[in-house]
Amino acid sequence: MHFVYVIYSPSADSYYIGETVNVEERLIQHRQHTYAGSYTKIANDWEVAFLLRCKDRASALKAEKHLKKAKSKVYLKRLQQDQSALEKLKEILRATYSIDVD
Repeated sequence: MHFVYVIYSPSADSYYIGETVNVEERLIQHRQHTYAGSYTKIANDWEVAFLLRCKDRASALKAEKHLKKAKSKVYLKRLQQDQSALEKLKEILRATYSIDVD
């Protein structure tokens, strides 16, 4: 099982999109700046905005790429706050990329 995660930093008012098998561990890494060159070093108050659960890494990478191509804070905020928008995204991912996503 792989996850596409979207995290949000209130202090930076910024989102970050990534993929992992262990969301809790990865969130700790972002908060502790484990990767020096990472974008997430701009803050340490990252919190999970929402998750997409995928059956494998290939599916997660397709979903991650789809979200990153949108390049829209407004869209990510809507997905975070509106369950119906998140469900619509899942439908789009299933139809467009034939991936199994929860």
